[in-house]
Amino acid sequence: MAWPPTYSWYSGSRLSRRRFLGLAAGAMGALGVGLAGCRGEPTVKEGGPATEPGQPKAGGTLRTVATNDPASFDMHQETSFQTLTVIAPLYNNLVQFKPGTMELEGDLAQNFELMADGTIVFHLRDNIRWHDGRPFVADDVIWNFQRMMSPPQGVRAPRRDWFDSVDRVEAIDAKTVRIIQKYPRASFLPSLAINWTVMLPPHAIARINESPIGTGPFRFVEYQRSVRIRYAKNQDYFKPGLPYLDGIEILITTDQRAQMEAFRTRQVDMLSPMSRLEPPLVKELQSALPSGAQVMSFDGWRWFATFFNTTRPPFNDRRVRYAVHLLLQRQEAIQVLEEGLGLIGSYLPPSSPWGVDERTVAGRPGFRPDKTTDVAEAKRLLEQGGITPGNPVRVEGITRGELYPRHPVWLADQLKPYGIEVQPLLLDSAEEQRRLDQKRFDIRTSANALQLPDPDNIVRYYITGGGFNYGNYSNPQMDQLLQAQARELDEARRRSLVTQLISMLESEAPAPPVYWTTNFVFLHENVKNFRPGPGTYANNKYEDVWFS
Repeated sequence: MAWPPTYSWYSGSRLSRRRFLGLAAGAMGALGVGLAGCRGEPTVKEGGPATEPGQPKAGGTLRTVATNDPASFDMHQETSFQTLTVIAPLYNNLVQFKPGTMELEGDLAQNFELMADGTIVFHLRDNIRWHDGRPFVADDVIWNFQRMMSPPQGVRAPRRDWFDSVDRVEAIDAKTVRIIQKYPRASFLPSLAINWTVMLPPHAIARINESPIGTGPFRFVEYQRSVRIRYAKNQDYFKPGLPYLDGIEILITTDQRAQMEAFRTRQVDMLSPMSRLEPPLVKELQSALPSGAQVMSFDGWRWFATFFNTTRPPFNDRRVRYAVHLLLQRQEAIQVLEEGLGLIGSYLPPSSPWGVDERTVAGRPGFRPDKTTDVAEAKRLLEQGGITPGNPVRVEGITRGELYPRHPVWLADQLKPYGIEVQPLLLDSAEEQRRLDQKRFDIRTSANALQLPDPDNIVRYYITGGGFNYGNYSNPQMDQLLQAQARELDEARRRSLVTQLISMLESEAPAPPVYWTTNFVFLHENVKNFRPGPGTYANNKYEDVWFS
């Protein structure tokens, strides 16, 4: 059963497709998702459509490239899209987004039932087996939920807050799982379609990094660190006829120009979200595409921000954080760092039903193009905090060096004239994660992506103790607003709460957003039926991609 076209989250009653389309932008806006045809849907910029008529063909190995080694094969503990997009073909979710849409359909679940009180019953498919041949059963689902909700000692759970509404998960029988919620939560069911919430093997979790197995369309074959990863077709996949490909080979290199040249010379078939070319290279490749190649752009709900460690001076002082928010030259950042490929926005995507549009946000302090008033106020606040060009403060600015080498340098140039001297530290992803976990940083410049363009998806960044709240920001009033909007199903009341939430975030400035970006994928003409997203973190299995 597809969702949401057939069922309303609020009542469990059936809805017609026409009625749903009307509700989706209104009452169903509580889910915070766009309809097909909005910015979340992929757009072909050059070279023809992303999908073409024709009979899918079996065979061939898809060659693509990744910028990083995966941090591990344990999806539940990781946070980087570089890890997710590389290891996702091994696994499945209970549900998935129907390709090219925001509609939900079964993945491991054949279908599911939604109750008015938020209870969800999943009916698992027959004939699902782990890659080692062991049957996939309801107890496996329960183990996975327990691990994501209440992990054992030593296991990270960065998305624990996604499950705050869950009271308990129980097996009705070997093929039926019931999730009972303490209260209905609009974003909970869609979050189960995000690749972070895949099902991992309870019986093989101890060997997940040496010989990873899942239920997914591809099996693990080989991993040579910083060289390549190879997957082979799962011949026993539970979806008849899938996958079409015989395998996937992922080359690993941090050299983005080498990635681009590999595409130009057809050493790889595509540059997928695993790659993430820097904007100058995107522009360069767009201007000289190989014959027949195409480039797709889609909204990954991804933003670049400055994240403060609010437990260490000077950014434990709200005045200093807000001053930085006021000083940031956002329009300049888009030109310098993204070659003009960005949007000014606040703490939610400007393209989402909950975001503040560009025109409105451009009139707000910190976001407005004319910085005269903002700079004057920022200087006053910094002086109150004891920071002046004659009495500067020195801080460390960390980032993931292979992805964002220019960003902390840009930030340092922005702030030095006002007495904040940023020392850029370009780290690999593992070292950056260690510093974040240990709170050994002052300011972090990084891009992040929302799983869904819903207010619930920013909770983990700003609620006390949140899984992505690396700066230890804590504000009881903020916590109350974050929790209240998650439980509110009346759209008007929830929108009022979200408006207050965004206003408080802009004032408190725990992580001032600089701009929102666009994702790009490059494909040769033989790659068919690649449909990205929605967003960055869903539908990364390649199960229905085929070669012409």
